[in-house]
Amino acid sequence: MNAFIVELKNKPGELARATEAIAQKGINILGFTGATCGDSGTIVLLTNDESGTKRALGDAGYRPREVELVVARLAELNWKFESVNFMAPAATVDLFKETLLPRIKDKTVKQFRSFHLNDAAEQQDPTCKPVLGYGRSLLYLVSESFEGGVRTPLLGMEKYFDVEVAPLKLPNVKTWVAPGPATASTTHGGFDDDKRTMESIINLIKGRKP
Repeated sequence: MNAFIVELKNKPGELARATEAIAQKGINILGFTGATCGDSGTIVLLTNDESGTKRALGDAGYRPREVELVVARLAELNWKFESVNFMAPAATVDLFKETLLPRIKDKTVKQFRSFHLNDAAEQQDPTCKPVLGYGRSLLYLVSESFEGGVRTPLLGMEKYFDVEVAPLKLPNVKTWVAPGPATASTTHGGFDDDKRTMESIINLIKGRKP
């Protein structure tokens, strides 16, 4: 299973142009993340049609880089993982249930940890406002705007994690909500820049409490 890394210009409409190129081909986005720096930006896409996505982006003038997903590939090679740590993942719940959940249940992944915003913070995340004029988090944008008008549950959103994953009551699945004692992030893209989050993840990897 491969993901696509796409370089964009940081200007209004550029993200919509890239995703629309995929949508016009009837391709579904399963996972999404992105970041900007100065006048450029980068998005990472996971879709249900890898060859179609590559063609669609190429036809639209982009040069996507294709990379293999590490956990999926190494699990096929019978690797075991002490832990997998996600920060506000923009992956669909369906993708999680199809790919990672079976590995959590059979203990290929011994511990799964996820950090995400509480829903109130998602509703107030200003990240998309300057570029897209959108007043909520990037995950809300992906969930409600990139799926052909169908509201799609994403793993990194509290409102869906609590309904779709938490009720499974898996002993090796833990989650921490921001802002809180283990993470002080207040935006979707802020987790990897948050010192408290990074310290929590390092402690978890070392077998300590966050």
